[in-house]
Amino acid sequence: MNFTEFYNDLRVSFQKENSFFELNGSNQKISWPKGSGVYVVWKYNTNDAKNLLYVGMTGKFSRNKNGKIDFNKAQLKSRVNRWTPYRFAENEKDSKYKYFFRYGPKLSSTNDQKNIMFDNDAYKNNVPYSDIIVHCFIISESHEEFSPTLLESLILNKYLKLFNNDLPPANNSL
Repeated sequence: MNFTEFYNDLRVSFQKENSFFELNGSNQKISWPKGSGVYVVWKYNTNDAKNLLYVGMTGKFSRNKNGKIDFNKAQLKSRVNRWTPYRFAENEKDSKYKYFFRYGPKLSSTNDQKNIMFDNDAYKNNVPYSDIIVHCFIISESHEEFSPTLLESLILNKYLKLFNNDLPPANNSL
């Protein structure tokens, strides 16, 4: 099964559960769906796996101080607060690159990158929102089959194995 078939099967299964959202880029802030899960950023269209830019997740299970497993319920909308390895640039300070998906940070230090994140040359790649599509797979703590970490890993692993040990360009690790 090729990557597109694999990905479309996942998409259809989440659509049947009303847990899939497609956000088409425009020159305005992204209106994220509520919830946690996996988000997949595409350039132009989703028909060619080479258009896949990034796969990420939010929401995870971890053990608390009392030894109990909790789900942190982090929200997809919090992704706009990141500055590495990518940025959804929506701040007035972004000037020229406002409403761009920016990736390939100039600096390797997270703290140093934070200090320059609004600079025009802070990222190697800049894709206007009008050219991106974001797919959101909503995964709650009670999902019967997936956790956000598992689905993110499955998508990235399939990509890695089918494209000669490569990852989407904005992903740095699996």
